[in-house]
Amino acid sequence: MMTKEQKKIYMKKWRTDNKDRIIEWRIEYNKQNYDKNKEYKQREYVKIKNKEYSKKYKSNPDNTIKTIAHDTVNNAIKSGKLIKGPCYICGSTKRINCHHPDYNKPLDVIFLCPIHHSRLHKILKLIGG
Repeated sequence: MMTKEQKKIYMKKWRTDNKDRIIEWRIEYNKQNYDKNKEYKQREYVKIKNKEYSKKYKSNPDNTIKTIAHDTVNNAIKSGKLIKGPCYICGSTKRINCHHPDYNKPLDVIFLCPIHHSRLHKILKLIGG
């Protein structure tokens, strides 16, 4: 039997090794539970919690340039100046994320599906980028 600390280490390693599998599972779960998730997000305490997290993230000086880049892209998409393309790797058009190779060029983004976006960050973390 594992100790609490051993289990913690094991689970952390398992989550790291199976990140893509976990993301795929979450996507499938969210598809099957769309109404349940939508109802949850409408609860007042969840809205308050999300606003508090957003304020905390945006007020962190390390995230200022990231926040500006994200807001710039979101505004450009809403106004029609930037149109989301398919995933650069697999061509999927579902749940597309915008990846910023350089936050100083906010509209210079790569369109990726959640799985490939996650893999890219995993690779960048490994090589120290």
